[in-house]
Amino acid sequence: MSSNDYVSEAVIDLEDEEGNVLSFEQVLTFAYKDNFYIALTPTEPNDEIAEDEVVIMRLTEDGDDIIYDAIESDEELDEVWAEFEHQYYDE
Repeated sequence: MSSNDYVSEAVIDLEDEEGNVLSFEQVLTFAYKDNFYIALTPTEPNDEIAEDEVVIMRLTEDGDDIIYDAIESDEELDEVWAEFEHQYYDE
C-alpha cells in the first residue's frame, strides 16, 4: 500500500470536537516509521487554524474507513514535521 492509497481527494471535510465541519486541502500524504500521515491546510480562515497553517494528522484504518488522528506526542509531531519538510521541500 502506498500513501496515495489513503487519500485521493484534494479537499477533506473534518468535524471538530464541537461538531463544526472544517474543510482542508491536502498538501501531502506520506509514510514515516510504519505510519501514514497527512498534511492539511484550511481552505478558509477559521478561529482555530490560520489560513496558511499546516496541520499534520496520523492516518489509520478502521475496516473500510480512514481515521484522521491528532498527534498528541510533541516528540512524534517534531519528528513527523521534520519528515514532512524533508519530503515537501526536497521533492
